[in-house]
Amino acid sequence: PVTTPETARRHDAKQVRAMMSAIENGAAAGSEAGGWGGQCRIEHSYKGRLHSCYARLCGGDEPPMTSCHGKFTGTVDYIWLTDGLAARRVLMPPAAPKGLLPSEEHPSDHVSIVADVFFTSPAISF
Repeated sequence: PVTTPETARRHDAKQVRAMMSAIENGAAAGSEAGGWGGQCRIEHSYKGRLHSCYARLCGGDEPPMTSCHGKFTGTVDYIWLTDGLAARRVLMPPAAPKGLLPSEEHPSDHVSIVADVFFTSPAISF
């Protein structure tokens, strides 16, 4: 079947609603509550078609850190591209914060990630 952006959104929304219903009803993995089937993951309709701006422009590497707090330091933030989109450049986040975040210099436990994104195809509709 042909997947349009609208059918993809409906599919994603249905999976999220079923998952949230199962969580709210206390469903354990392996149960059939809420029509969710106990699956621990949802499958996004763009699976396999998303590409990271940073990985594309930085030789396959993500930033070493986009979040830093008492329990974790690592990359958890991404800017994803699909067909018809590309990135010219990205702003690299700081390599390592001075101490934990948030701080006076960085008012969040996440640092900004920025990409200059453009359309590669003029006839894209949403």
